Amino acid sequence: MLSFVPVLGVLVGAISIGYGDLRKPRSWALVAIGTAGIVVTVSIYALLFRSIKSKTGVFANLQQQMQTTHILPNIVRSVEFYRSQHGTYPEKLTDLPPLENWSSQDNIYVPATGSVVYQLSADKKTYELFSTGPDEKPNTADDLYPNLDPAQGTIGYRK
Repeated sequence: MLSFVPVLGVLVGAISIGYGDLRKPRSWALVAIGTAGIVVTVSIYALLFRSIKSKTGVFANLQQQMQTTHILPNIVRSVEFYRSQHGTYPEKLTDLPPLENWSSQDNIYVPATGSVVYQLSADKKTYELFSTGPDEKPNTADDLYPNLDPAQGTIGYRK
């Protein structure tokens, strides 16, 4: 029955198949249980992987929550820190020190869901920052904005 336990399923299933096949007389029950365990384990992981990669569902909602409560507010803090150090806002996000686990492209940092768009205003006193959301298109209804603490005071972020 251990062949139905995730992670152990494939290993125990393979052992069950091997042991069942080597026994004299051959144990078709062990071979069947081992095969079923492998199939169940692989199916569970395939479904889990598919739901994680999906742009809807529980995992997508968790990614969106992470964007608005952690990732985007941290970028706002980095932009504001840059301003306090240099006297102006950065022209683009790549002017900021590198952030771990992000790949950068010109004006956009690409996290797990969507892209983060940073647009500095013409007067360079304010900026807009948002994630493109699941559709990966800017300025649509599913865009995600940082959930900021009002106690942060006056900052250049504008929605």
